[in-house]
Amino acid sequence: MERSDLIALLSVCFAALAALYARWAAIQARKANEITIKTELKPRRLSVYASVKDFLHFCSTYRTMQSLKMVQGTRDLVSKIYTFKWEVEQHGPLDIPEVENLIENAQKRALQLQRLIDRLSGADAKPIEKGFETAEDNVDTIIECFDAQEKALKDMFEPYLRITQQRH
Repeated sequence: MERSDLIALLSVCFAALAALYARWAAIQARKANEITIKTELKPRRLSVYASVKDFLHFCSTYRTMQSLKMVQGTRDLVSKIYTFKWEVEQHGPLDIPEVENLIENAQKRALQLQRLIDRLSGADAKPIEKGFETAEDNVDTIIECFDAQEKALKDMFEPYLRITQQRH
């Protein structure tokens, strides 16, 4: 083996090592980027978690607050719906599709609750959804839905709030 062949072989080995190192560095950079993104999103996600939890609790206890005269009619509920929508929008995208769906559905259900409560206080006390005999049954189901969502909320957010560095 000539000297030039040996130099060529060594340069191929060094190039292969450099390529392996570059690949490892790219993987580490991607992991660091993911951790940075999670770190930056965590305060916003925690704030949205608190807002969603507060909203779901408010909706699930609205009838009780109404019977205790803590709220009157549905004006407070409508105000809370629009305030909640504004609060969530201020935080921007969360990159949590299931939470974004929950927020959208909670707002729709809250508006249904408002319409049902208005119907109960009026002459046309029919349920909004099919399958319910009375509007009261419809209200109870919506309130139970809010309660169940509030209980499941922590588990839904938890994977997105963990910031871990994985070692390989």
